[in-house]
Amino acid sequence: MDVNVAEAIDVSDDVTYNILLHNAVVFTNPQVTATDNGIVDGNTAIIEPVSAITFEGDYEMGGVTDTSYCPACIIQLYVAWYDPAAENGATPVNLGLWSGQTRTVGSPISTRQGAPSGHFTFESFAPTEAGIYYVSAGRSLQHDFIPTATGWLGNDTETGELDFASFMITMTNDFDSDGILNDQDQCPNTPLGSVVNGDGCAIEQLVQCDDKWKNHGQYVSTVAQTANSFAADGFITEPEKGAIVATAAQSRCGKKE
Repeated sequence: MDVNVAEAIDVSDDVTYNILLHNAVVFTNPQVTATDNGIVDGNTAIIEPVSAITFEGDYEMGGVTDTSYCPACIIQLYVAWYDPAAENGATPVNLGLWSGQTRTVGSPISTRQGAPSGHFTFESFAPTEAGIYYVSAGRSLQHDFIPTATGWLGNDTETGELDFASFMITMTNDFDSDGILNDQDQCPNTPLGSVVNGDGCAIEQLVQCDDKWKNHGQYVSTVAQTANSFAADGFITEPEKGAIVATAAQSRCGKKE
């Protein structure tokens, strides 16, 4: 899988971003809370291209209520995809956060969330191209909400290390990286590195070590039959088949206590 960013980026559950005049904003507890087609794990997700995805988290803008340098300005930031997500088809950011000052011009209030701190939630559609993407705070020199503002990187709050983002989104048509596309994969959660057949299933998925077997011999016999099929189709070699059957024979699968 090609990585669509130049830097080596890490993700953190607590990232500090510097915004206007070096005032700090902290994103904490970032979570991918929903997607219509994928696997969510904290602030990371593995999803199919163009999937709907929901991001949540908390933010705090330290010291950003001082607008003396620009009394009419709204101090704000964005939750945004880091480039090149936009050029690869991600929907523009749809949430701006600002410090709560009122303003009668610019974008509608409904597009922004006003408070120096609080909880944010926004929804987007992921890029069209497979790869690894990041979502973080957004940067813009404008003071009105701009949906196309792009993200930029912050620091890990605890360590101060650079180049951290709040979310990492892996785009793939093959969730378990077994070479079989999701819509053709009959065993979608194959352990990484397992040998699979044309349906995307490994032997240990087809012949599971559970309590359904009448006895140990039935389990070993079924493993042997499945391994023979894998070997006949060229997925494994004869020595590999022998090793698989030997491992099954040494197991306790099917044995009654």
